[in-house]
Amino acid sequence: MDLGTSEDDIAERMDWYNQITYFIMEAVIRNIKDVNVSNVWKLLLAYKDMIRSVEYFGIVMVEGLYFFGKGSLNQARFINYITYDVLAWKSLNQTKDFVQYIEEKVELFESQYVEYRNITEWRDLIRGNVEQAMNLVVADDYFYAMKRFTEELTSLQWYLLGVIKEYMVDETAYADTQVTLSIIVLVIVFIISPIIIIFASTLTVKGMELKREKRRCDRLIHQMLPKAVAIQLKKKKMVPAESFKEVSVYFSDIVGFTNICSESEPIQVISLLNSLYNMFDSRIEKYDVYKVETIGDAYMVVSGLPHPNGSRHAAELANMALDLLDGARSFVIPHRPDRPLEIRAGINSGPCVAGVVGTKMPRYCLFGDTVNVASRMESTGEAMEIHISQTTKQILEQMDGYAFEFRGYMEVKGKGSMPTFWLRKGPPTGPKTITLPQ
Repeated sequence: MDLGTSEDDIAERMDWYNQITYFIMEAVIRNIKDVNVSNVWKLLLAYKDMIRSVEYFGIVMVEGLYFFGKGSLNQARFINYITYDVLAWKSLNQTKDFVQYIEEKVELFESQYVEYRNITEWRDLIRGNVEQAMNLVVADDYFYAMKRFTEELTSLQWYLLGVIKEYMVDETAYADTQVTLSIIVLVIVFIISPIIIIFASTLTVKGMELKREKRRCDRLIHQMLPKAVAIQLKKKKMVPAESFKEVSVYFSDIVGFTNICSESEPIQVISLLNSLYNMFDSRIEKYDVYKVETIGDAYMVVSGLPHPNGSRHAAELANMALDLLDGARSFVIPHRPDRPLEIRAGINSGPCVAGVVGTKMPRYCLFGDTVNVASRMESTGEAMEIHISQTTKQILEQMDGYAFEFRGYMEVKGKGSMPTFWLRKGPPTGPKTITLPQ
């Protein structure tokens, strides 16, 4: 087209120029919008649910073995079986809903091996809990069928982890490429027309959003395991055990939990635990502590690892324990608002060893006398009290804000008789101490 210099020619040139600019900008914006990492959330949720499913099926397997080995389950074991059976299948079904590949693989289980059909029949038999003669042959078959079933699920768990990693690498590379190409096009358009400069900010914002999404994904994975451990496991490296000279360990459980279970439907028990531990989880975020695990009504927290914090571990855990006790006082059981909820807690301080146990379903676990004594403090405690060892008391005595009441001497397996104390919230001017009776 031969463009002249008359007013009509200039108008025609501007019209042509504006159309070209419009189509270029549309292409730029479309490329940016095509970059989307929202699907990775489905994969992360599916991965988290798959981990829970394997863990819960392991508990179900233990109770099932007891059923066939003894002929029936007592009330506490039967409630435990029903609770974790519901949780296991719920977690697995949620994983299938999020990832079609998982749904297809699980649906093929029945046709791939006969044992899977037996699992369904055995499950119905155990849920009936009709007393029968013990059968060790069936118990043995049940064990190997459940073992293979959980191994299949664990393989799918590792598959999901690999997909998440590949997805994030590919998506980030694709996003960087698209942003780079879009910037080049914008520079060319900017040379042609100053009007296009307003769209440059869109590229910057989108790039920042992509980086924020990647950081969110990393944070979610690191909530499942300590960050350093998660990084090494993603690289499929061995994580060596580590010794810590000074930590404090906290255990708590619900007083009368067995009675609550016997008076409640399984789904009501699950709703209770979810509500309580969601409240606990939101409160412990204020302290320098690491939540190790929850098993049934047991809640375990540690301070001083995986990142040592000097001598602050006892104070951090004591402040957290007092806070959780306050939260329990105001907690309302969803299906029994007339019944107060009571917890008992125990704390002990000292050295311990921490490391990853297992390869198919890795768990970050603590070992040593410090953990055993902390568990003993909890199990021998009383309702709405924080039972602490003398070791923890001696550390807290050096700080303000705590008071102590001598509880007495407790027999601890492997340790003998030990003086123990009730922890109280003391005056801000200094700790309240006592002298042990001779």
